[in-house]
Amino acid sequence: MKITLILASLAFLILQCSSDVKTSILGSWKVDSVYTYYNGFSFTRKDIEEEPLLDYLQDGKLKMTKGEESRLFLFEIPNQDSLLHRNSDHSMLEKFFILKLSENQLIVRKEMNPVFRGNNQERYEIKYLSKYRGE
Repeated sequence: MKITLILASLAFLILQCSSDVKTSILGSWKVDSVYTYYNGFSFTRKDIEEEPLLDYLQDGKLKMTKGEESRLFLFEIPNQDSLLHRNSDHSMLEKFFILKLSENQLIVRKEMNPVFRGNNQERYEIKYLSKYRGE
């Protein structure tokens, strides 16, 4: 009985934390810069015109807008440090690790596959986003 109560309490806390993250991420975000790392070589892009505006909606939908065009996707936060973007058929589009989420800043890391063959390679991208309040 005690173990069941402890497990139920733990599950509630995990779901509550995940719910808080989902509430915090709601709204529009714009990419400020993208840091890319590959086997010791890195660079930061600040010319991010090609990055869409991300609008996380209450109903679990993600609206990506670039110029006059926008597309709807789904998003999911399975735990407090993961963010999943999915296609409308629920297939995986992108997986991010949430490094920081505050009222005005979101920092996410995306693991990427190596370009070249070989062992012990590391490739990832970190996106720095800020809350978008309109122009």
